[in-house]
Amino acid sequence: MKYSFSGHDKFDCKIDWLSKSLLYNKPLIVSDETIETLGLGSNMIKSLKHWEKVFEIENLKNILKENDIFFESLDTLWLMHYNLVKNVTLYNLFFNKMNFYRFTKEDIFNFIMSFLKEKNINFSENTIYNDIIVFLKMYEDFFKELNIIKKFDNFYKLNIKGKNEISDALFLYFLADFIEVTNSKNSISLATLQHGNFSLQKTLIMSENALFDKLHRLKEISNGVFIYSESATLREIYINQSCNKIELLKEVYK
Repeated sequence: MKYSFSGHDKFDCKIDWLSKSLLYNKPLIVSDETIETLGLGSNMIKSLKHWEKVFEIENLKNILKENDIFFESLDTLWLMHYNLVKNVTLYNLFFNKMNFYRFTKEDIFNFIMSFLKEKNINFSENTIYNDIIVFLKMYEDFFKELNIIKKFDNFYKLNIKGKNEISDALFLYFLADFIEVTNSKNSISLATLQHGNFSLQKTLIMSENALFDKLHRLKEISNGVFIYSESATLREIYINQSCNKIELLKEVYK
């Protein structure tokens, strides 16, 4: 895994930035025209390019323009959250490795610095701290409706009882993408979904009951594309036929 931090010029992403960019429908470059049309400064535009990359907006552009250009759907916000955890080091480590339910900025900082030290990787302390500030702002503002992280006076809480009821259609998209990311071919183990370095269950903040509800209905909700099977020694998701991720995503917005 390649570890990277920052890239956002200390700007957390705003939903209206992404909407403006989708409506602009031109390459996102720093120019007088882009600055005037989007109403953003040059550093903000550079930051927006970073966010569009980690959100995978290019791959989702047509879907979003047709269905949710203003990011009003909780499914869209879950999609953005999933992509950040998949693509950005801090988000991946927080949701997959830290296992914090009550924490402070300093708790995240100490964990990251300790993790990097173990890996013999050097990053500026200021870079890490600024990344943490932006990370927390994202869940206070951009992802506020998901109610994932709650801010209190002197600490934060990971809200494991938040609005994390992922729709069946979106879960199928996530499963298909997860299978692709983990280079699985004919099957994928339940252990990988639950405990891998990039865990689908942890990323989506799903309880075990919620995950098993999806898996036990998997053949039905996927029309036989995926089948979950369990025995005394083996619990696997079998890929019964190829599927098109974009077609699965279109089902989310029907």
